[in-house]
Amino acid sequence: MPKSLRPISVSPEEHLAERLSGARPGRARTREAILAAAMGLYSKEGYGAVTMRAIAQQLGFSAPAIYNYFLSKEEIFSALQEIGMELMARRVLTPPTDDPLADLRSIFTLYYQFTKEQPEYFTLLYVDPSTPRVSEQFHALVQMGAETDRRLRRCVEAGVLPPDTPGKVAGILWGIVHGPAVLRQVQGMSPTTDFDLVALAGLDLALAGIKAGLLPAEI
Repeated sequence: MPKSLRPISVSPEEHLAERLSGARPGRARTREAILAAAMGLYSKEGYGAVTMRAIAQQLGFSAPAIYNYFLSKEEIFSALQEIGMELMARRVLTPPTDDPLADLRSIFTLYYQFTKEQPEYFTLLYVDPSTPRVSEQFHALVQMGAETDRRLRRCVEAGVLPPDTPGKVAGILWGIVHGPAVLRQVQGMSPTTDFDLVALAGLDLALAGIKAGLLPAEI
């Protein structure tokens, strides 16, 4: 017979959920266990296999008790996405150095590294069309966008990039590394395509073009 929910010990990585949820420690640990079970099911069987009942069976809980912690499957995935975004921000946002251009470049190279180190979270966030749309209000996402803009402005102010460099350049640079990351995830490590080279060489070519003032007039 299924047992009622109780706190369960989970991996240190999942303790991000406790801080993000703001719940009491015991309740937060139970939430973490639910999230860990959902992520395990998703990683192995995909979005469609993750149901409230399947999560309960995975943990040995009664299915109705899950609703005391999450109202829906979508709410569970939103919480997982927020954890993934927080992990991304921790990987991407490093302390600044005295090299403005290197600091700008590092945001994109570290993002690309994150997509390789955390493929399940990357898929959950940006590859799998069946998962809920990522909230633009996630603090970590807002933080990364603001820091990218700040580093771009710093390059302009330092004279590393032309004074008329538009802010939308940041979105272009994100797209240059994001595209190969998605293709690598969807196609796997294709023997005919070096996605690392595509991403990093594309980024360096774009930065060189921006530095030389070669942006198209319509940007």
